Amino acid sequence: DVSALGKALETNTTLKELYLRYNQISDVSALGKALETNTTLKELWLGGNQISDEDKKKLKAHTVIF
Repeated sequence: DVSALGKALETNTTLKELYLRYNQISDVSALGKALETNTTLKELWLGGNQISDEDKKKLKAHTVIF
């Protein structure tokens, strides 16, 4: 569940890289919210998911790699 993952990432202080490629993710709103406050995560790999171009633009402002 991406929403649960987003909630966990909001308070993450140890995870620096996360690979979520090819997981059929389409709604990334929870991840986007988490990235606004998470300063520890340096790379989030989301390639191969069904993410809209608009959401990709929003996420690229953070640490997301497609």
